[in-house]
Amino acid sequence: MPDPSRPLDTTVQPEPWTIEPLALDHKPVFDRALAAAGVSLSDYSFANNMCWQLSQRLFIASLAGSLGLFAERDGVLSMPLPPLGPPWQQAAALEACVALLERANDGASVGELRFVSPEFVARLPEHGDGWLRGHTLEVLPESPDFFYRRSEMVELRGARYKSKRNDINQLLRTYPSARAEPLRQCDAEAVRLLERLWLSQRGDHDHDPARDEEAFALAAAMQHFDALGLFGVRLMIGDTLAGITLGERLPTGVVNVLFEKTDLDVPGASQFIFREFCRGLDDDALINTGDGAGSPSLVRAKESYRPVQLGDKFLLRIWRANP
Repeated sequence: MPDPSRPLDTTVQPEPWTIEPLALDHKPVFDRALAAAGVSLSDYSFANNMCWQLSQRLFIASLAGSLGLFAERDGVLSMPLPPLGPPWQQAAALEACVALLERANDGASVGELRFVSPEFVARLPEHGDGWLRGHTLEVLPESPDFFYRRSEMVELRGARYKSKRNDINQLLRTYPSARAEPLRQCDAEAVRLLERLWLSQRGDHDHDPARDEEAFALAAAMQHFDALGLFGVRLMIGDTLAGITLGERLPTGVVNVLFEKTDLDVPGASQFIFREFCRGLDDDALINTGDGAGSPSLVRAKESYRPVQLGDKFLLRIWRANP
């Protein structure tokens, strides 16, 4: 595991920028920057970034009136998000970020900015090309997020949700003791065991770095559940934990689902736990369940809930003018 306390190489820190490892104490300033950016994509989340640090180290920087988030993986520096701040400071912040990336990285690519919103991309022509510092830009689409309306996910009305209702009813008939309860930080060990069960049921016996990262992130989310302001629902069958849905409220008001895990030997568990998670919300919020994570089966599952909108996002790749 990378050591988050080890400082980033100072040779890539042009003064007067201050770059420091991302820590729980940064949540208030990070959330203020997210609110200023006004983006409801799942990646625009302090928790979603803070927890995924098994194979990368994240750093936060205040520069050109905005907040920059940087990731170091295998000696390469990138940005998991574009600079966060008011639109009128976007050009200056971008140029500052490119300057840092070009000093940190060798090779043909200056660096990448991931999960960039369509609104951010649309404003780029207004800034000219000075912020690129002579380099060239490539804009590539990434997998979109899936958004749902809370009331539709609770009611599951109509023929299009008939199979979901049937799955839930079958669960309740098979397991009369099944019930939804609030998820709490003290459930961390039970959640860890559920994660291990889920992996074994999927047949993931070989070492899989992606699964390791997800398990690490889920454990971190449970460890810092209260400090991160998370909430969730657990499915109990008798005294056994059979499923969880874990989420948060983004600064924009959208509810962001971070993790869902169920016992795969309990049919209907996923449908039941998601419905109960949505039922527990106190308003008719939009619910973002994230993207398909490169999994066609996950995309099909998300599409089966009939999203009310998709959240497009883009990758900005900056190529060095003279490699």
